[in-house]
Amino acid sequence: SCHLSKRPSTHVNNTKKYPTTCETCHKYPSWSGVTHQSGGTGCATCHTSPSTHTTKNYSTSCETCHKYPTWTYTHTTASTGCSSCHLSKRPSTHVNNTKKYPTTCETCHKYPSWSNVTHQSGGAGCATCHTAPSGHSSKGYSTSCETCHKYPTWTYAHTTATSGCSSCHLNKRPSTHINDTKKYPTTCEMCHKYPSWTTATHQSGGTGCSACHTAPSAHSTKNYGTYCENCHKYPSWSFTHSTSTSINCSTCHSSKAPAAHTTYSNRFGSVCQNCHKYPSWTPATMDHSFTIFPTSHKGYSLCSDCHPGQKYGNKGGCIECHTSRGVKTHKTTSNASCLSCHKTGSK
Repeated sequence: SCHLSKRPSTHVNNTKKYPTTCETCHKYPSWSGVTHQSGGTGCATCHTSPSTHTTKNYSTSCETCHKYPTWTYTHTTASTGCSSCHLSKRPSTHVNNTKKYPTTCETCHKYPSWSNVTHQSGGAGCATCHTAPSGHSSKGYSTSCETCHKYPTWTYAHTTATSGCSSCHLNKRPSTHINDTKKYPTTCEMCHKYPSWTTATHQSGGTGCSACHTAPSAHSTKNYGTYCENCHKYPSWSFTHSTSTSINCSTCHSSKAPAAHTTYSNRFGSVCQNCHKYPSWTPATMDHSFTIFPTSHKGYSLCSDCHPGQKYGNKGGCIECHTSRGVKTHKTTSNASCLSCHKTGSK
């Protein structure tokens, strides 16, 4: 308040370094001596940094790199936050690939020997710092480096990946697999095992074939079943009908039934094996119990003896043999009329 004009030119020219509150650094009566108010923190409240500190982006907290009272440079006080001062000093490789080389220097480097690299982790999370080669993306490889590579050599080792092959190699499938995804699913390891992928191991030899394999088109048009194992046996898959004796034949062969079976389905029914037996489907055993007329009338044994031309609606075929008697004696041409009196074929 009284002696401001008496300040040295150094103080006048640098009010930041030398404030106007004289007693902050000087004490009465010996004003020539200097008493530093604090030796550890808050330097910037009184002192300005050299211009080079600003251009190099050094911290404004002097005590980060300097120690009172000598103020010589000592970096031991700063082991983190390197990029706050030295970001512009990074090598061009780091600048051009911030994904691979993050700005947190101390993640891979340690003071005082910054030239050495200490890998922060050797097993997982590689992609957080490192980008995969361009070839990996175009080939659909996984972004988890550690799936196929092992620290510290990072040589390729596929032993770490025995499942989920399609996540990386889907576009490597043979054209046969691509064109028939029903027969060849995208889960490679169902049929192939590492490391010999060329051989195929069938996952199951007995059931569920249609889960992977589609039937030939002819099977659909002929109404065959969708269960391959009903008629085929692993591993030869040659046809053997012995596997299908307890299944209704009409499930596959309804289109093969004679026209008469369809016309008179109320008599023949749809269960083929009720009258026919595999493998010799002829002759057939017919349950004729719905009538008391004997099937051995006059020594006859064939269906056609009484039902010529597969006319199973003629109710016996009496007139076919006894036309003259029926017409002349009984004045009828109806089988029903004959049977009304001759239910068992007797006179």
